[in-house]
Amino acid sequence: MDEEVAHAFRPTIFSRERGFRLGADALVVDDGSERRTIPLAQITGVRVYKQPGAGFGPAIRRAVLTLAGGATLVVQSTHYLGFARTEDRAASYRAFVAALVARVARANPGARVTVGHSWLAWSMWLALLVGALAVLGLAAVLVASRDFPIAAVLYVGIVAAFVPTMWRVVRDSRPRASDPNALPAGLLD
Repeated sequence: MDEEVAHAFRPTIFSRERGFRLGADALVVDDGSERRTIPLAQITGVRVYKQPGAGFGPAIRRAVLTLAGGATLVVQSTHYLGFARTEDRAASYRAFVAALVARVARANPGARVTVGHSWLAWSMWLALLVGALAVLGLAAVLVASRDFPIAAVLYVGIVAAFVPTMWRVVRDSRPRASDPNALPAGLLD
């Protein structure tokens, strides 16, 4: 018998906390004003990914559930406490999403489990990385030709500081199908 697993988070500073309880055959979502029970067999897809956190905060882990009919539901690891204050609830998120993916796959063998960003989001990260590398390349050419404007040092430094983050997202978040019983190592960490 599957034990109940729970996770709760506040998605934005302007919303209520959402509680998620996963039973053997249904997901219960409760935000304090509305309670929904979603049979696991009606979840047709799960996309799991992580993205850089704001500033120096922890990575934001997300699971986007696609329901029969096309509606989506997002579960994330970051809980918003207030303006510029977050709490990382990765521990309960990890346990919840691992159990959710396994139970959805069992309840609906046709459900698609995907890891990584959507193709559109991943392509935007790739374009940002290519643009940043072009800026750095141009800066190197200008430095070599002794034509580099000193006023641009700050801007080039900011671009350079974000290249490692962009590279990690492009390298690790390419969308791809995944075995629900073997999610890639590090995805939920």
